[in-house]
Amino acid sequence: MEAVSSEYPVFERLGSGYLLVEEWNGHIVNATIGLIVEKNGGIKAEVAVMVDNQPVARSAPTLNSVSGLDQFWRKLNRRLKHEDYGIDWEAWAEGMAGRVIDAYRQGEPDINLSDVSVPDEVQFLVDPYILRGQPNVLYGEGSGGKSTLALLMAVLMDSGHVDTRHGMIVKPAKVFYLDYETDEYEASHRIKWLRAGMGLEGDYGIAYRHCTRPLRDEAHTIREMIRRRWPDTAIEEVVLIVDSLGLATGGALEEAESVLNYFTALRWIGATSLTLTHVNKEGKIYGSIYTINAARNLWELQKEAVDRGRLEVGMFHRKANIIEVRQPTAFELSFNPDSLIVTSKNIIDSVVGDKKLSVPQMLYKLIEASPRQRSMLSKMVAERTGKDDDDVYNAVTTAISRMLRSGSIIEDPNNKDMLRLPSEQVEEEQDEWKIG
Repeated sequence: MEAVSSEYPVFERLGSGYLLVEEWNGHIVNATIGLIVEKNGGIKAEVAVMVDNQPVARSAPTLNSVSGLDQFWRKLNRRLKHEDYGIDWEAWAEGMAGRVIDAYRQGEPDINLSDVSVPDEVQFLVDPYILRGQPNVLYGEGSGGKSTLALLMAVLMDSGHVDTRHGMIVKPAKVFYLDYETDEYEASHRIKWLRAGMGLEGDYGIAYRHCTRPLRDEAHTIREMIRRRWPDTAIEEVVLIVDSLGLATGGALEEAESVLNYFTALRWIGATSLTLTHVNKEGKIYGSIYTINAARNLWELQKEAVDRGRLEVGMFHRKANIIEVRQPTAFELSFNPDSLIVTSKNIIDSVVGDKKLSVPQMLYKLIEASPRQRSMLSKMVAERTGKDDDDVYNAVTTAISRMLRSGSIIEDPNNKDMLRLPSEQVEEEQDEWKIG
């Protein structure tokens, strides 16, 4: 006979799946249901069952199939017989399948959009790299500085330290670093280096977890950790830094389902996130197109070694859904024996700028630094890229024409050969129009 305590049953979302906990005849039956797929009318899922914290079986039955469920509950009954444990596995399996199917088909509840409170402006935790409450993605080649910059942002959010050298506007936030690639010693060492470079001393509050399982399987645990560690903090003001996407999906970056399960798990957790990921041999973001589609704010990092102990990286904004695409930025990383100093710089004054900027980007940054003569720009671009004037002339001319048409640059009224950015007042009016 089924005996249900006041604490059970529990049925709730778990990442992209569900968690079901029930009590049967004094035994706690715990099931995690994930990898739910609907195909040809069948709803298939992976179901892992534990009784009294001991694993019993893991199978992938078709939940709306009589024969599929029949095989599943009979397998459970062979492991833990009904006459010995008092668990009616047939009734349990039918109840579990019904709950999951109903929840899966129902999805999220409907709401009235007019009741939603919309902020007056887009909110960043780290402007312009981490949008509050959104999945942010930073990608680039290995050993290029992604983890270091992510930890720099973590230190700034955690400490509330203000330093104009970094060129970022930062709001205090809680940080949870989910590390799939290294260990706590390397992460602690980098944080110590970064804090020394800022002159920070004492303890800090960055949480860390060494991860080995895909995020979809860890989502419930991680959300509970966040709730227990920061019970009074809004979930959007907790930042998950996931390093990196490949292992956080279970190593299946090219499979749309695995990537979608990852971002669904992030969405369920509800925190702001910064996901680090890599590029393929062609220098493109690795894996499924759904990584690009799911990201609300996508940045690419490209590196250039300057000399021993010094690295320059360029940050290129590749996608934005609710903000304008920003101009490229750059950082210099100086590695010292006891500290790591990160300094922002104008990308046009960096090595990475000369090698990585497109012609339109280079023109904009040159004109942004100072008004320029149209007749001199081809020569300036050629010198920076190591090419002849004739090789870049057509590209420069085309870019200037398009930028003039878009209004991103204008001709000086008193000298048509002189190009500059629009006036400060015009820029403000344009920004207000685009945001509204």
